[in-house]
Amino acid sequence: MGGCSFHIRCEVSAAALEDRALAASSRDGFSGALPPLPDLDQPLPPEFRRYLESLPPRQAIAALSAYSLEPARAMDEPGTPLAETISAPLLEDLDRFLAQRFVDPWPATALVRDGYMTEFPPAVYVRRDPDDDGWFVQLHFRGDSGMALVSAALSAHWAEGWYSARRIELDALLRSSGVSPRARVEEAGTRFIPTAAQGYAQLVQRRPGAASSTGDDHHPKRGVETSARTVSRLISDHPFALDRAQQELLGDHALVDALGDRFAEELQREGCLCQLCAPDFDLARIEDL
Repeated sequence: MGGCSFHIRCEVSAAALEDRALAASSRDGFSGALPPLPDLDQPLPPEFRRYLESLPPRQAIAALSAYSLEPARAMDEPGTPLAETISAPLLEDLDRFLAQRFVDPWPATALVRDGYMTEFPPAVYVRRDPDDDGWFVQLHFRGDSGMALVSAALSAHWAEGWYSARRIELDALLRSSGVSPRARVEEAGTRFIPTAAQGYAQLVQRRPGAASSTGDDHHPKRGVETSARTVSRLISDHPFALDRAQQELLGDHALVDALGDRFAEELQREGCLCQLCAPDFDLARIEDL
């Protein structure tokens, strides 16, 4: 699944898990009883067995088959009835929040907000976290087969800002469905700047060995063990990255290199310059690029 995700780390109540399993069992025509599991060469980890027991039989068998092939991804499940319950209210709230913040959107913002996010609306999942036997709500933004990774990362960045701004209301919404977010949020540190006609550019981690015009490479933090996180990893030979679709239209890297010369140090020092983070940014500063 390519793209970028915003994660809300959480606990899921036993009642929500039971409702989820029963709803899936009813949908698939099963009673919800877990069939005997075949023997494996090694015992199943306790957290994976509990995960299997939360699934209807058809999904449990499929998950066990996936585990035998690739244990690390076996709990990376698709949408569930619980995710379906919370998906619409979460995405409607995100849409209202962005509409309120972007009443007069910049051209770069409109390209992502009204273009990319309309064509590729985010998906909501509730997934098991194999790292700590917990759960997370995932808002996933598609990368369009690698052509829109910056737009996906920016959308996840906006989702991070949305959750931070509306934490009280969103946590109450989630708790009403049996999902209890954890206590602390840490920002991912991703940083963006608008361009005149190519959407946004993202300040990226430099490829090892690549020359740095600033002498101090910026390394966006990957999400750590916190309540919410943004997962975004872009590595480039250049200080900024555009969506590949936009980069291919340009044909060269003159724009991202010019952005690096003019803005890389500022973004490293001051932070993100997207419309959500820096609504007073003077667009005249990028008109000649």
